[in-house]
Parts: sequence; structure tokens; C-alpha cells
Amino acid sequence: MPSNIAGQGHIIEAELLGTVKKEKYERSDHPNVEAYLDFGQSIDLVKRTQPSENPTLPEAPFAADLRRAVSKKLASLPNNFAYDPKNLEYYTAVKSHLDQWHSIDAFLEYLDRQTGKKTRALIDLTIDPTKSIDPAFAGQIVLILAPGDGLDKQIEGDRIIWNKLIEEASDEIVQQLLQGQEIK
Repeated sequence: MPSNIAGQGHIIEAELLGTVKKEKYERSDHPNVEAYLDFGQSIDLVKRTQPSENPTLPEAPFAADLRRAVSKKLASLPNNFAYDPKNLEYYTAVKSHLDQWHSIDAFLEYLDRQTGKKTRALIDLTIDPTKSIDPAFAGQIVLILAPGDGLDKQIEGDRIIWNKLIEEASDEIVQQLLQGQEIK
């Protein structure tokens, strides 16, 4: 992808999904995103460097709307009487090792209180319509294709696209969370 598209993509990722907290990241054991960090370590680091202390309340409006839509869909499932919104957590990974090395921009984790199973849905937001998923993560990543000029929920045309992206992505995320492999 040309660097100008990549640069614009990083800006849009940050605006829509939020970013890890730079100060926390710089004080971590692995502050340099240019140095490789494996997937598990990257997940752990992202969790420790969130902008919000509460993973059920994403700061970025798009991320908050996305989490809210997923939560509503999980709550409306038949026989999901034990659903608790506190068991659905959102984590941004923008500007982290997870983003740099594993192409994951955010993820949600869900603990099903009925089964005790915890699952994760991975998100990659892109403005590149030709982007494909790394075969290692096929069927595990929800790819969100955002417009290259960004989205402003206050603008009517953008709001329509915003809502469509939320609706489509939340459907895929719910499926990932319900059918995904259990994580520890």
C-alpha cells in the first residue's frame, strides 16, 4: 500500500478505534513498536496500555458505538439470560505491537457466564479495498473497510456509512465471539 494511503489509514484507525495510551506504552517493558513482540505478549501489553481504565467504556465514539451494538446483539440472543454487559470488553491496539506486527487494530473479549467460555474477536480497520487477511488469521479477523477520507457521525452521509459499518461489523463480531476458540 502506498505510504500516503498507509499514513491516512493510521489517522482514520486512531479516530475511529482510539489508540493505546502513549505514556503507558512508553513506560512498559516493550516501548519500541519497531521491535517484534509475539501475539500473546502484544495482547497483554495492549490490555495494560488502554486509554480508559474501564474496557467496557471505549473513548472513541465509533468504538463505543461498535461495542454497544455488539452488546445489544449478545443481550438479545435467545436463552442468553446470564448476559452481563460488563463481560464484553473492548481494547484498542492502534499504534501498538499488535497493530504493527500482527495487523490487529482492536479486539473485543467476551466471557459467556453460562458456559464460562471466554472468546475474542479481532478487528482490522482499513481504507484499502484490496487488503486481504493474513492466512494465519483467516476466519478470525473482522475486516472493516472505512472510507479514505474518514467519517464524521455529525454529517448525515457519513452517519449512514457509520451506522452501516457498525451494523455489519457487529454482526461479524458476535459470530466470532460465539463461535471463536476459547482463550485463557
